[in-house]
Amino acid sequence: MLIRRLTLVTVWGVLFFLAGCGQPKPKRPQGPPPERSSSSPIDLTDPKQKEVLMEFAREMGREIAKELGNVQVSKAPKLYTKVSLDHCAPSVREFYENNAEHFTIATPDDMPTDLTWMDGSDLEVFSSPDAVQGGTYQDYTGDFPRTLRFVGPDANGSFRRHILDNNAMSLTKPYPNGDGDYPGLAEAWAIGKDRKTVYFKLDPDARYSDGKPVRVTDYFFHQYYMQNPNITAPWYSDFYGNDKFLNLTIYDEHTISIKYWKAKPDVVERVSIRPIPEHFYDELDELYLKDYDWKMEPTTGPYEVLEENIVKGSSITLTRVPHC
Repeated sequence: MLIRRLTLVTVWGVLFFLAGCGQPKPKRPQGPPPERSSSSPIDLTDPKQKEVLMEFAREMGREIAKELGNVQVSKAPKLYTKVSLDHCAPSVREFYENNAEHFTIATPDDMPTDLTWMDGSDLEVFSSPDAVQGGTYQDYTGDFPRTLRFVGPDANGSFRRHILDNNAMSLTKPYPNGDGDYPGLAEAWAIGKDRKTVYFKLDPDARYSDGKPVRVTDYFFHQYYMQNPNITAPWYSDFYGNDKFLNLTIYDEHTISIKYWKAKPDVVERVSIRPIPEHFYDELDELYLKDYDWKMEPTTGPYEVLEENIVKGSSITLTRVPHC
């Protein structure tokens, strides 16, 4: 486009110059000006004249291209603002800094360009379109829950499946009727060439039950949370340790990769962790067990437990999250 514009300007400039080149400067005539002729020295409707001008323009274009041959016009680089961790509490940022090889802030330009993205749209629908929403489901449990925490002492009771295992959303979910995965909080995912790294694009509309958006940094916080000694959950601290989850990299507000320690056929399922709402916990101290014993963490699932719906020793009612 640049050469084409230069060519046109040059052609008309040269024609204008040639039209007056070598001609003596005429004297101003006396008396009334003569009538202007309606004819033009260049008739663009004449095919022969038009072809001559086009050939002249092409030749000029070739000459200009030669002159510009050594000039490299680079494409303007995209400017990205890296995701910030400034909102994190000091102890959380310190954890990331002390484990810098496991937590990386990058840009979209750092992602592989040959990824094959999947979204589960090739899988057959396994739910019924005739399912009726609404109503009340009643169930019983062998023991009244001792806490609403998801991890830590007394958290692994029979009630937990109602608020975590069968409720909270992870990045993807395994397809129940065969191989494959379908979307959870990720709208698309791709497996790296090493078969250990999985890239996820988060659903930008994902929300917690308190209405707060799911942030990509909440997956960093998941690792801080699970490895924090104050949750008193050594099994989780080992399962989500840095020796198994080798690296988490954030590329932008909705893109993250998670690298597992070993290539696995089900690597997508293995690294599909859930976000943990940093805005709810901020940081974890020695009072964690007491402070959050009966506070349900904001969930990404469809049901939540409100404080007014707990009758200790008798019943707990889960209600539908309003925006689900």
